[in-house]
Amino acid sequence: MTRLVWLLLVFGVFSCSAQSDEVRPLRFPMDDQSAIKAGGAELLEAVCPGEVKQSDRGVGCAGCPGQEISEHRRGDHPPPQLSIVSVIRGHFLSPASQDAVVWATGCWYGSYGQSGVFYLLTHRSGKWDLADQGGGLYRRCHKVRLQDKREVLVCIATYHSANGIDFLVYLQDFTSDAPEQMLYSLNDVSEQCGWGVPDSAGQLTDKPAPISLTYIDAIEFKNAAGQPPSFSIIVSKGTKLMRRQDCEDLPRKFGSPVIPTQSTRVTFSWTGETFERTSRGSTRK
Repeated sequence: MTRLVWLLLVFGVFSCSAQSDEVRPLRFPMDDQSAIKAGGAELLEAVCPGEVKQSDRGVGCAGCPGQEISEHRRGDHPPPQLSIVSVIRGHFLSPASQDAVVWATGCWYGSYGQSGVFYLLTHRSGKWDLADQGGGLYRRCHKVRLQDKREVLVCIATYHSANGIDFLVYLQDFTSDAPEQMLYSLNDVSEQCGWGVPDSAGQLTDKPAPISLTYIDAIEFKNAAGQPPSFSIIVSKGTKLMRRQDCEDLPRKFGSPVIPTQSTRVTFSWTGETFERTSRGSTRK
């Protein structure tokens, strides 16, 4: 299992811990479908044959495939059950294959609670077969069609930790020797307003220090005929020199202090094997 998969298992993809209920909007063309709309019940027969459950609320398994849940973990709660979060159908193994990626939760736990798993299914001889599976609950993914008509996924995940908010952009290519490839990451610590400036004795003071607000504003894709696919990550970043108390007194939006930002466009292009960073430019915001 790759380092990226373990990272997502440990930290989860959903925002956790005490934080603002506001969610900063991120423009990203998601291609996932709901379990019912995507035919999740038929797909899950390859994962938990004979134990698929479907209701108005969604699709899942009667238990946790391949797991035995001990009584001390179960406690007074009902036994855990696998539940589909989302499905993306496409041509991930070859230009002609009929495939589906199913993301599910309910049975796996990381340091911050529930994490998840993905199943790669392919349609052969009139039925769905399990081709691959791994850890990580990927919530936002976009299909990118390559020049040979096969498809890969570009995904973004965000999570809260003690060090702020992390943004991860990665490639999911199921035919590669490295199916999960980290393409870009950044960390925003503006919610904490810094930790103060240490003096010569190592004691924290309230001297002015640079406080930075950094986040991904959007991911834009370009797939022109006859050209390798590419995409741009629009990053917003601003830094202001101030005392920690002044930062804490600032108005807040989406949980972070309001600091003027400038946008930067980071572009990636397909090389035939992966997406590589090719250019960077900035515009005032």
